[in-house]
Amino acid sequence: MRSSSTTTLLLFLLSLTLGGLVSCGPVEYMGQVGVKASKAHSALKTAQGETYSPYEYWSAKYYLERARHKAGYGDYQDSVRYGKKSQKMSARGKRIALTKRERREEIRDVEREAASREAKGEGVERPVKLKMDVTSKRKGGQ
Repeated sequence: MRSSSTTTLLLFLLSLTLGGLVSCGPVEYMGQVGVKASKAHSALKTAQGETYSPYEYWSAKYYLERARHKAGYGDYQDSVRYGKKSQKMSARGKRIALTKRERREEIRDVEREAASREAKGEGVERPVKLKMDVTSKRKGGQ
């Protein structure tokens, strides 16, 4: 027969294990939706995702909202799934937004440089007029 302290210890360990299994959904939800997906969406906002990658921005936003909604009803598995989709769309949108913003800034820099050169009269290329033969000879003698 086991001693009462051994039995108590086993019951305690069993209750910790069962308690851990029951709380996996909320714990995973907090890790995925509460931290990772929220941070990713904030990074997308910072990268001006609404302007440069609107599809990804709004998809990520609504996936995040849906994840929170599902968690409110205790459906943590779907909540975590939506959180992962939100995180993925946020990362994609951030990459697109940063690329587009960088391109736009490069174009502005080139335009500013061209405008300053034109104002100074340096390196301005004059348009070349091409001489074209407007009289074309058609086959058939006309």
